[in-house]
Amino acid sequence: MTTKERFERIYRHKEADRVPVFDSPRAGTIARWEREGMPKGTDWREYFNVDKVQTIGIDITPRFDQKVLEETDRYIIHTTGWGVTIKEFKELDSTPEFLDFKVTTPEAWQEAKERMNVSRDRIDWRNLDENYGKWVQNGDWIEAGFWFGFDVTHSWMTGTETLLQAY
Repeated sequence: MTTKERFERIYRHKEADRVPVFDSPRAGTIARWEREGMPKGTDWREYFNVDKVQTIGIDITPRFDQKVLEETDRYIIHTTGWGVTIKEFKELDSTPEFLDFKVTTPEAWQEAKERMNVSRDRIDWRNLDENYGKWVQNGDWIEAGFWFGFDVTHSWMTGTETLLQAY
């Protein structure tokens, strides 16, 4: 059974050969698997016989300016499309440090909402052109990545304190 067939059966509440299994391991996890014997450059999903889920990335940020503020051999501090100033360490799998948030007032939220316009350039069409046919032929499950919710709001946009006060 292909991944697509498996997901379709599950979503129709029908029996499949097994429950779909998918994940998004971090780069350090993949590097460890390679040190432990997985051939370098292998698609880990094929190696472990898990489902291939392909995500069509969609940019839903307010598209605030992104710029590097500081960079060392150990980290980079930059602003994101969400309006966050973030410190990302260059070690594999480190947790970023959120330093500052642009959206901290009702007025800033209004500005952010006004910048979140629907437009065709929010989808990576080149990636789709290059890969969609292969994904379909392979029987991969294809999903759109509308990444939003509590985690995005508190981590990537306003900060936990601002969000909890707004609640």
